[in-house]
Amino acid sequence: MLSANPSLLIVLTTAIVLMLGALSQWLGHRFTVPPILFLLGSGLLLGNQGLGLIQPELYGTGLRAIVSISVAIIVFEGALLIDLKELRHCSRSVLGLVTVGTVTTFLLAGFSAHLLLGLPLKLGLLYGAIVSMTAPTVVIPILKRLHLNRRLETILKAESVLIDAVGVLLTAAVFSYISASNHGVAGGLLQLLVNLTIGGAIGIGTILGLKAAFTRAPGLPGDQVRILVLGAVLLGYSLSEALAHESGIAAIVSAGLMAGLIKLPYKETILQFKGDLSSIALSLVFVLLAADIQLDQVFSLGWQGLLVVVLLMVAIRPLAVLLSTWGATLSWGERFFIAWMGPRGIVAVSMATLMAMELKAWNIQGSEPIAPLVLLTVILTVLVEGGGAAWVARRLNVMPKKILIIGCDEISRRLGSQLVAEGEAVTLIDQDPEPVRLALSGGLDALLGDVLEHETRLGLAWCQALVAATPSDKANLMICQTLRARFPKLRLIARVNDPKYEEAFQAGNIETITLAEAAATSLSTLVLRPMTFPLLGFRSAGNQIVETPVESARCTEIPLSRLDLPKDCIIALLKREGALDIPNGSTTLRVGDIVTLIGKHEAVEQFRTRLGGDS
Repeated sequence: MLSANPSLLIVLTTAIVLMLGALSQWLGHRFTVPPILFLLGSGLLLGNQGLGLIQPELYGTGLRAIVSISVAIIVFEGALLIDLKELRHCSRSVLGLVTVGTVTTFLLAGFSAHLLLGLPLKLGLLYGAIVSMTAPTVVIPILKRLHLNRRLETILKAESVLIDAVGVLLTAAVFSYISASNHGVAGGLLQLLVNLTIGGAIGIGTILGLKAAFTRAPGLPGDQVRILVLGAVLLGYSLSEALAHESGIAAIVSAGLMAGLIKLPYKETILQFKGDLSSIALSLVFVLLAADIQLDQVFSLGWQGLLVVVLLMVAIRPLAVLLSTWGATLSWGERFFIAWMGPRGIVAVSMATLMAMELKAWNIQGSEPIAPLVLLTVILTVLVEGGGAAWVARRLNVMPKKILIIGCDEISRRLGSQLVAEGEAVTLIDQDPEPVRLALSGGLDALLGDVLEHETRLGLAWCQALVAATPSDKANLMICQTLRARFPKLRLIARVNDPKYEEAFQAGNIETITLAEAAATSLSTLVLRPMTFPLLGFRSAGNQIVETPVESARCTEIPLSRLDLPKDCIIALLKREGALDIPNGSTTLRVGDIVTLIGKHEAVEQFRTRLGGDS
């Protein structure tokens, strides 16, 4: 019956693809695994080489249009999230990874594919351009689980976001050259320049046109805004392609970057662009690609294809990182971990799918291995680099020491949430299942049981501090006394509920905070110093007060008056060799100092990064 109704077959196939996409996203969230693995796995299982339930050829010539629209949505979303104004605040390592690192990966990966697989050099370089992009959809969830030190997390997150736009433009540029290279090198370069110019102009013009339209039509409902943006972006893509074939991707990237750069009305609404539409686009691209892959094409790559991917992971990526971070004050452990964290993902597969279709449409010979090679690259890098990230981070000691909180009641959960918001790695533990459940539902890392039962798992000897914060003073005192005997160097902090127990804690060299005293101090601060209170109480939107060490020699031996502090940030206190001082314009910093910064969140984080040694 279905075979006699091709339209119904297409509808059924689309329904299966969308359901698999939703299921894959849920499984990824449930098991904290990149959803891309489930998307590709389901496509392979139900595709032409599996059960045959998904047959991409049913879409005919429409498949190319579906993939083009999906890639346009995915690429626009990625570019939209990049704030070009933040580039001037980026560390030299991030800029190096996005520029030097991209070029190094592009060239070496391209030449390795050319030499080992026999791909024509132009097609080898196309592979190099595609795999020059790491994947924010893989990297960022991994970073959330690992709780790396702030500097390293900032570098990896910024690289994965920024490099997508660079890699997409590079891929489009290489393909433009390939498609026009029949006219010689000069003709290929000329076509590349034309494509980038036309695509860039149309993309920028599209966003400026939207801005003018939105300015003249205030009060539009959010759903209409998103539909207008989608229509305008696809219109710009189509117009660019009509004027100069293969210039559409350049138009999409420039539109996304422009939308992130200017003050665009309804910007917050537009940022929701990545919702359902992106999920649909991801499902279509990944599942249909995997369903269409012939496994014999992957196996036909042989040991040479496997070697290309291994070289990318163990030689090319590390060399690119070494060159990119040359001169930055990163430890070798941090450099090695950046080199390890190079998983490829959504945008790489999307571009590979689109390029494979375009190469076939242009009848360019020898291009068949590119899609399976990119697929192999994504699978291996996600499994090996993504899966082994936690193990490598622990061995390299790039994860900050954990803060352990004993107790999961309301006070403990609030404390945990505040510390997590400050970038700390926090674990709560309690013997009562209900508070543990509430902590887990609030996004906190929590364990059920006794602290000594989980001593090895918690790594008590390596904790930054332990906070005994149960409602029972006797329990808190017993825990602290036991741990003081076993771990003399561990910093112990106790919540004291009844002031009469405070002396007992202090006799054991345990730092304390008495709830009654804390409440009284907070109330007096609110009464006498109302402008200071929000900073101390984590209530001031956009403001921040932090203590941070000085690690960068570039910030030392320069008077503060000439240090070019961000506009909304001040150095309030300076601690040197245990002594506190209030700095002035002639004060100079030294490596090892600890400073207290007060100001707007972005300004404080910007200067904190500079002090961290990666400016």
